[in-house]
Amino acid sequence: FGGILIQTSNVVLSGSGMGTKLTLTDGNTNKNVIRVIGNNLANITIRDMWIDANRAKQRVPGGQPLFEADGIRASAPTSGVGALHPRNIVVENTRVDNCTNLCIYLYGTGVFIRNNWIGNAYADTVELLGGPGEIANNHFEITGKTGVVISVDAGEDINLINNTINVKYGGSVETAIRSWLGYSGINIQNNVIIAAGPIANVIRSASTHSLISGNIIRPWAGAA
Repeated sequence: FGGILIQTSNVVLSGSGMGTKLTLTDGNTNKNVIRVIGNNLANITIRDMWIDANRAKQRVPGGQPLFEADGIRASAPTSGVGALHPRNIVVENTRVDNCTNLCIYLYGTGVFIRNNWIGNAYADTVELLGGPGEIANNHFEITGKTGVVISVDAGEDINLINNTINVKYGGSVETAIRSWLGYSGINIQNNVIIAAGPIANVIRSASTHSLISGNIIRPWAGAA
């Protein structure tokens, strides 16, 4: 499943900031640097480190990156009936970049991605499922091809607030912020999206009973 497995509750995995760098080794497929996996796990925090998912040197059979790899992932072993996804999962003050498909993926109740520096990913840079939860106060630096920067899939009662998405020259984004049809309570507020590279869709919100307010979308100050 990955390099570091967390399979019990009440864990804090803490580094020493940028002095703790974990790099995914060459030639992997569908591996995560850190994987939280187990039924009904609770109270897990990952913080204060640098994760390099090394996407240029991963194996991608048929040229297609595999699903939901490479950085930090938390979920039950399966997503079917009876799966008990984790509770109270936090990723904070961490740099995660250079991902093949996903940099941070949390599926559970009380899931929080906050105060991180996050880079490129071919699919979703960060994604929450379940809820309630929050993606807040993160800085996204997009310098290469990226799919969705902030995504809420099968999730409800999730706040996407006070994030900065900086798409630099050489970077491209399919969708900056996205929520899915059939779910509710996805509040998208006070985010700043800066575009020097192309963004096909800035905000795609299909959720009901949601609030979109105070977001700023602007070109990079040095652009024409």
